[in-house]
Amino acid sequence: MRSKILLLCFLIGWGNWLFAAKPSVDSIQVSSINKKAQNPDFVHVYLLDVSPGKAYYSIFGHVAIRMVCPSKKLDYCFSFEMNMKESSKLDLLTRSVKAGFGVIPTPDFLKPYHEEGRGVTAYKINLTPKEKQELWKFLDQSVSSGAIWTFDYTSINCLSMAFYALNSALMPEQIEFRNLPPVTKLSFEDWKDEITCQSPWMNLLSHAMFLTEDGSNMMQEDKITPEMLKDVLPQAVIIDSCGRTRPLVLGKPNMLLPQIYHDKPYWFKPWMLFGILISVSIATWIFIYKKTKRHKV
Repeated sequence: MRSKILLLCFLIGWGNWLFAAKPSVDSIQVSSINKKAQNPDFVHVYLLDVSPGKAYYSIFGHVAIRMVCPSKKLDYCFSFEMNMKESSKLDLLTRSVKAGFGVIPTPDFLKPYHEEGRGVTAYKINLTPKEKQELWKFLDQSVSSGAIWTFDYTSINCLSMAFYALNSALMPEQIEFRNLPPVTKLSFEDWKDEITCQSPWMNLLSHAMFLTEDGSNMMQEDKITPEMLKDVLPQAVIIDSCGRTRPLVLGKPNMLLPQIYHDKPYWFKPWMLFGILISVSIATWIFIYKKTKRHKV
């Protein structure tokens, strides 16, 4: 897989660099490759929006970047994910779990979501050939770097890192979000309650995890979740230093997998647990009180 990725990097614009490093490569061949790479249809870039899943860590959905080179039959997804091989569940609760970009063939990426019945929607991203080259280079280097980031639901997550990768390829241009959903204007506490309203347990967990966090450093766009992309992306633009804009997304979204799974609220609620704990505490206190009283008599 790694050799195929490097091959595509070579094909989409690194011909000159490889020619300088390997004199055996013919300059005519390099020129031909560079010319092909300037074709807007040589590589396609998509932002994949995955619907929420059953696991607690997937109730917000997921986002990945898909890159396709039809002429070379290369199709890969770059996904920013937690690396539980280098972290523990305790790290997850203490917000210290390590994460990084991984790469996987698109059919393999889609397979578990298909089995779970989760929907996947693809948005074609409006990048120039040069920007596609830069994006592929950035993602390839990120995969090589491994899990060097500390995952955080509010700042370093699959969605924020996908946009970070896109902005890195766009520099000095950047993505600008317009007409963000009202939920992104809420206070940190109200925002947490709103995005976890369908999962009381995740709501409880989020309040516990961010007990000392006031959200004062969060910007409005930091409060976007994958579920909001269908409203956010059509309004987003790429803006240059002169204020000129172009749409971030080209055409209509394409549904790669239909949404079949629908979350059903778990019958056992947090208040039931608290009720049990209180009842057990009261029963224990009564037992100890009576036992102590008998000893005194």
